[in-house]
Amino acid sequence: MARLQKRLATRGTADAQPGAPIQQLLHQLSAQLNRSLSLRVAAHRWLDQLYRPTVQRLREALGPGDDDSELYCQVLEHKWYASERARKDVGLKAALEEYLQTRQSPQASG
Repeated sequence: MARLQKRLATRGTADAQPGAPIQQLLHQLSAQLNRSLSLRVAAHRWLDQLYRPTVQRLREALGPGDDDSELYCQVLEHKWYASERARKDVGLKAALEEYLQTRQSPQASG
């Protein structure tokens, strides 16, 4: 997890601050449930609901290779740029699929 935090800290996006995605999820969950949650609960949910499914989808599409945390950071960066273009948050799932299309296109490999 420390490696992922270090990689997130080197990115220039709103999601790039260490713990920012977890903090965002903590606030969303607290608002949805209308009660406070601990950072520990939010961190576990982030791992189970966002990080692991994203990495699993990346591995299914791209196979072994790049470091999981690096790929996740690339998706977050792609999400930031896509959201900037759209002038709204495009969401992680949409950004992930667009990122995969970009990585798998013939132009991306050449």
